[in-house]
Amino acid sequence: MSDFKKVAWRDPKDPAHALLSAINKKYGMVPNVYAVMANSPTTLAALMEFGTTLDKGSLSPQIKEKIALVVSNENTCKYCVSAHTAVTAGLKMATDEVIDAQRGKSDDPREQAILNLAISLNSNHGHGDNSAVSAALQAGVSVEEILDILGQVVKNIMTNTMNGIARTKIDFPEVPLI
Repeated sequence: MSDFKKVAWRDPKDPAHALLSAINKKYGMVPNVYAVMANSPTTLAALMEFGTTLDKGSLSPQIKEKIALVVSNENTCKYCVSAHTAVTAGLKMATDEVIDAQRGKSDDPREQAILNLAISLNSNHGHGDNSAVSAALQAGVSVEEILDILGQVVKNIMTNTMNGIARTKIDFPEVPLI
């Protein structure tokens, strides 16, 4: 059970109505993470704008989801692991690939360096281990991509933390943490 109420997005008088309507149009639903975050329309707008801007970055949708899965798993956010696993179906990612991402594993050395960097940034509270940065650069990850990885980690920490304090009810097929 959530400790924070969901905002009734269909109420046109609600300050978050326009944001939640746009989310509904994009996803065909308003996931609970957004309905709960809408208690602060400012915070929800910031998250949405940050996400929209990051979507224009150098990382593929698949890599962004892999980062989301490993960071969410590391942060024990069952809501986010479940939500991002659902997103991977639309990206036609294989089940084994999704589970490996959640574990922070990839058969591809470049992707492994990306996941290692994401884990390092997350677990070191933003103070990425220089060896993880060096390994990413040696694996062919550009500086632009490293900064976009940082952006993805920060975005996921925000939703992981919000779901943790709100105890947001999972509205996707539930996926266990690894």
